[in-house]
Amino acid sequence: MSACIKRKYFLRQGMRILNDIGQVRESTEQVTHSASSPMCRVSKCRAVHQNNSNNSTLLYINRQNSTKTTSHGTSFLCEETPDNESASISPGEKKRPRQRRGRSILERPGVFKLEQMSREDVVHYLASQIVYNKDGIIGLNKPAGVGIHPANNQDISDNINLQDLLPSLSELLGEKHLHFVKAPERDCSGVTLLASGPGIAMEIDQSLKKARHQNIFTRRYWAVTVGVPKPLKGLIDVSLAEETRWNKQMVVIKKDASKQSVRNGHIKKTLTQYRVLDHDKHCALVELQPLKAYRHQLQVHMTTKLCCILGDHLYSSRVQSVLGVPVLVSTEQSKPSVQVLSRELLHRMNLTSGRMPFVPLHLHCAAITLPNWQNRADLTITAPMPKYFWKTLKLLGLYQPQPLS
Repeated sequence: MSACIKRKYFLRQGMRILNDIGQVRESTEQVTHSASSPMCRVSKCRAVHQNNSNNSTLLYINRQNSTKTTSHGTSFLCEETPDNESASISPGEKKRPRQRRGRSILERPGVFKLEQMSREDVVHYLASQIVYNKDGIIGLNKPAGVGIHPANNQDISDNINLQDLLPSLSELLGEKHLHFVKAPERDCSGVTLLASGPGIAMEIDQSLKKARHQNIFTRRYWAVTVGVPKPLKGLIDVSLAEETRWNKQMVVIKKDASKQSVRNGHIKKTLTQYRVLDHDKHCALVELQPLKAYRHQLQVHMTTKLCCILGDHLYSSRVQSVLGVPVLVSTEQSKPSVQVLSRELLHRMNLTSGRMPFVPLHLHCAAITLPNWQNRADLTITAPMPKYFWKTLKLLGLYQPQPLS
């Protein structure tokens, strides 16, 4: 058979196939199935022509390979795609999880982006985040990314800090001069204490020092962790020191700390009380209470429990998975890198691995308590968690704690 004749032959057969497809679609609604074979609709199929005893048969091929027969004798294979939400699942067939729809935490309103705001905008935003203002004490809900002191590098966003913004903030709030007292680190959000005068600032500082000497935990943090700390409640007591690793100033664990090194201040003894508020197999919401917050203390302490805080792109590489079992890797072998999440966690958070560098550290200072403040009852200043933090809990299906009072 010549090529021209073949083309004409297959053209005629193609026309016949298209006509038969139209007839199949019209008669699909009239197809009856047994109770064990639910209604299906033909989708994502391709026609295959077969010669069988000079009779043409249309086969619709898909991944289910489930043969159905119409009233006029045409056999086809169709995919069992539920019609809207009312279709049932065949016996023995495992229902595939529906893809979670919704925005990620990086979409609007999303994460607080300093690089897109002017200095004046940041000052006005901080003024709108006042959570307490009484008797000379000002409580501020600091967003993540705002530092306390100027950073060493020259990045514009890193140089946005409270020390430089305090004069403008004082003027906006009608205060003569605000004094910085306590605040979470640059990458953390939460309660920041300011004082309207040096006397109040000194009084607050002495109250916190007295509580620390009495082993009273005055700060409460919330953290979303990748992995679950074991046991679910406990005390972390390790010594930390700051060293240069991978051309960065990083905090490392010191197992054998001498009394002399502790006395000289080269090594700090740190203590953190923790408890898991909610968790599943892959993540957890953890409450952390440091006795005295050392630089990066909470992030490093979580790695000792073989988990890491979500958005920690500095220390998360210290926890690696070997045959599905988390292990702690030495600092010499764990180069800081963008945090890596499992495919399941990425799916649940509507993220891709390429968006992970923009995920902020999920560590929030929810409350600071001044015990027996001015010989009266304890004074607790609280701050609600950021919107992206709240949405992360929702996406992961974790308990959403009520605002502290």
